[in-house]
Amino acid sequence: MQDYLSILKTVDMRLFLLSAVLFCVGIVLSSLVVKKNLRVFLWYPLWIWNIVKKHLSLNASFLKMFFTIFLLNSLSLFVNVISGFLIILPFVFAILLGMNIGIIILEQTKKLNLIVLFLNPVSVFEFPAAWISLSLGMKIGISSYSTDMLSVYVFVVIPLLIVSGIIETVMIKLLARQKG
Repeated sequence: MQDYLSILKTVDMRLFLLSAVLFCVGIVLSSLVVKKNLRVFLWYPLWIWNIVKKHLSLNASFLKMFFTIFLLNSLSLFVNVISGFLIILPFVFAILLGMNIGIIILEQTKKLNLIVLFLNPVSVFEFPAAWISLSLGMKIGISSYSTDMLSVYVFVVIPLLIVSGIIETVMIKLLARQKG
């Protein structure tokens, strides 16, 4: 028990709460997305939901259903963790996850009952798991961020890109002139 508690204490509560808040922002945004029929945000959750419905018939065995749900959720939450290597992605994923869940609920029930959403037995366990995975991704992103890296990017990479962009543009214009 002590080992579990020491592991649990490594979760950064500020990032956990930030994940929960961003997730809730996504839930709220889902109403707007569905109302405005913003297809750019609708396609992914509806595509995933159709796959889930296709593979999880009510006639499926308990073990098949459990392992399908468990593997999909485990994969999704693992992606949240490793997204931290792309620094900003866990923050975006937190909003998108809430939005995706809200979109699926709205598409299926035509209403978004927040009390039912947050207090059902699945959400009581699944949402904290998601927020922890997002907070771990955020922690990875924050720990890999340093002002030295940003300085190198701003003062070395950006100037190199400016120079290469100018040269590339000049070469394209010269080649276009030769052909024209």
